[in-house]
Amino acid sequence: MAGELAGAMRGRLLRQAARVLVLVLDEHRDLPVLTWTVTPDLLQAHADVCDLDPGRDRMVFNAWARALPAGDGSDPAPVGDDAGVTRLRAVRRVNGVPVVLTAAVHPF
Repeated sequence: MAGELAGAMRGRLLRQAARVLVLVLDEHRDLPVLTWTVTPDLLQAHADVCDLDPGRDRMVFNAWARALPAGDGSDPAPVGDDAGVTRLRAVRRVNGVPVVLTAAVHPF
């Protein structure tokens, strides 16, 4: 019984997250394409841009981060690794659903 209830709750949350994704995509048709993952807990969006323009990944990420409502608190600082890749992360909230935006900016 408890397992069925938990499964029903996760299903409801998954449908809510999917509805929010449809709303976000419909509202922001003019923004660049992202790779989206829908889970019962959040929407994950990744700027998956592989071209030779070094600012494109960051531009796509920033466009989405500005377009979505601010989340709770501030975004974490960008993190660089030994290969020169900078990882960006922003957390937003749309209709109660957390939206996590990420990007990997490569040093081309």
